[in-house]
Amino acid sequence: MRQASSFTSQQRLNGVPARSETGDRRMMQGEKRSAFTLVELVVVILVIGILMAFLFPAINQVITNSRVAQVTAEIKSLDSALAAFKSKYGISPPSRLRLYEEAAGWVNDTSLQARESKAYLRQIWPEMDFTYAAAPTPGELDIDGDGTIRAESDGPIVLTGAECLVFFLGGVCATEDSAGNPIRNADGSLGTAAAPAKWAPLGFSTDQTFPFRRGGSRVAPFHEFDSARLVNVNDPTSQPGRNMPEYLDSLPGQVSPYIYASSYDGRGYNKDTMTNVYLDIDLGAPSFASPTSIYLSSDPDGSVNTDVSNDVPYQANSYQIISPGFDNSYGVGGLYDPDTGFDANRGDEKDNITNFSSGVLDSN
Repeated sequence: MRQASSFTSQQRLNGVPARSETGDRRMMQGEKRSAFTLVELVVVILVIGILMAFLFPAINQVITNSRVAQVTAEIKSLDSALAAFKSKYGISPPSRLRLYEEAAGWVNDTSLQARESKAYLRQIWPEMDFTYAAAPTPGELDIDGDGTIRAESDGPIVLTGAECLVFFLGGVCATEDSAGNPIRNADGSLGTAAAPAKWAPLGFSTDQTFPFRRGGSRVAPFHEFDSARLVNVNDPTSQPGRNMPEYLDSLPGQVSPYIYASSYDGRGYNKDTMTNVYLDIDLGAPSFASPTSIYLSSDPDGSVNTDVSNDVPYQANSYQIISPGFDNSYGVGGLYDPDTGFDANRGDEKDNITNFSSGVLDSN
């Protein structure tokens, strides 16, 4: 007892408060429990990992659904634009067209395709002057905006559905090359001739005799195209007659444009009756596998139509718009039953988005 008292006295002399051995142990135990052990940290990390494994697919699905909804909304906007076009001009835009930059081409090309193209244009603009007499250089017109006049001998500019969608809803364009140098300005003046890489839709002229004029009073574009998503999927060197823009959807990494096919207001989709290949959905680009058919539904009796020569198309009286979805691939097209979707042989078509589906064609 004297020894303990002496020790306590010494502590007081040194200015150190006395502390019992039992109190020291309690403090040391408290300090030890204030931190996680390695085992506890591992358990926490494992729990977080398990939670994230469940959360990531759900988050990715939300992002995917949001992007599909964006494309679906844009297709509905294109629907509205096509309806506005028909309201103004009395017909839906065709999905196949020939255009000549030299007026002589309209005179000398007596093919069915040229006569049909001229008839469509006259339905839209009854007073259109095919001699281009009002052009800056009479008889010549730079429709595709490359800064040159495509000679009659080189054939027509050929548009199928993807190009027709942009042309009729956007009109003629001001153009630039890949470096942003002007080729054909909005007022029609010339910059430097080149293959266009950037397009700014200008709509059509209010001059009914010369609707492809740039500058002057305009009929505004029917759809507000995002210029960053206007592309030309055709090679202008090997296919100079396909030098017109198409439109990509908003999906990340998209390289394949919207396809548009018209039923010509119920008269029927354009099809080769010998091969049953639908002609207006050909992109004319070797690097892109175009579908061979629009989407077909069932026969009037409700059975699945297996004879494409007697096909019953979706949107039989209007048109089809098709996005290739996330995989950039359209697939072959053809018969589609929303209740059964597609088998493995047509997996490319599962994520296609259309104007007759609410979202992707097959979400399974």
